[in-house]
Amino acid sequence: GGGRSARGGGKASGSAERHAILCRRTARAIAEVRLRGTSPMLQGAAGTFVLQHYTASLRRSGLLDMGELQQLAATLLRQPHVRAAVQRRYRSLLVDEYQDTNSQQLALLRLVQEQSAIGITVVGDDDQSIYSFRGAEPGIFASFRRHMPRCQTVTLSQNYRCTGKLLRAANAVISRNACRVPKHAWTSNAEGGDVVRCECYNAQCEADWLVGKLGELRARRVPFNDVAILYRTHAIGKQLAAALRERGAPIRTAASDLFARADLAPVLALLRLLSHPEDSSSFRAVAAAAQPALPPALLQMLGEDA
Repeated sequence: GGGRSARGGGKASGSAERHAILCRRTARAIAEVRLRGTSPMLQGAAGTFVLQHYTASLRRSGLLDMGELQQLAATLLRQPHVRAAVQRRYRSLLVDEYQDTNSQQLALLRLVQEQSAIGITVVGDDDQSIYSFRGAEPGIFASFRRHMPRCQTVTLSQNYRCTGKLLRAANAVISRNACRVPKHAWTSNAEGGDVVRCECYNAQCEADWLVGKLGELRARRVPFNDVAILYRTHAIGKQLAAALRERGAPIRTAASDLFARADLAPVLALLRLLSHPEDSSSFRAVAAAAQPALPPALLQMLGEDA
């Protein structure tokens, strides 16, 4: 019985993972449509169906997605009186992480600055562009001087964070990037230890590998206080924390996003529902947290009425 249950759980987990991947790909395709007007994934009658129902769902909830917000902002700024009002209000703009800018955002910047004395400062590193799946175009960073011909460039090349060996390894990888702005980071820090690379099959494999490395450090009498694990997202951090607790390692995690906490999600959904009673997604979140739980048939009926 236990074996069959385990296999069934694996199938359910795999199905959920495939569903999550499909949702992410669809979301990226919709963002591509908002940005470029088309997407290979959303072609023909099926693509039209998905877009129409997605947009209708947003409207029923009184929502706009990021692509629509950028489109509407550009439409407003193309009206002379709106653009003039914005230009009177601001004397300068600062854009951080400029390497992750997309064409819509660039259009907004150019509209705001058009025929005005507004100063624009952008900060970024094209070698750190990681949001191409959201429409970011690293080439926009390199072409900033073409769009703003009177600009000045200040290169901050000294690295204060990394050891010498780590920075040389990073430079060797980054130097292969195509169409990059030439630069070479350097540091006055110590050489440090060798760089170790491990390619993991999944999140559990990664957590197990890190726990194993921690065990090696402990065998060399390295105190827990001298060990830090850096990760990109809080979702990864939760998996690592669970693996470390399972092995009895004392851990202290950095504060996560307050609004992402599971215990606060129903409260936030309720506040959104009070403000926008037509928000069906917030209603479902509140209903799912209700105690006692609402019958599924009732939820389906209420959803159909909405």
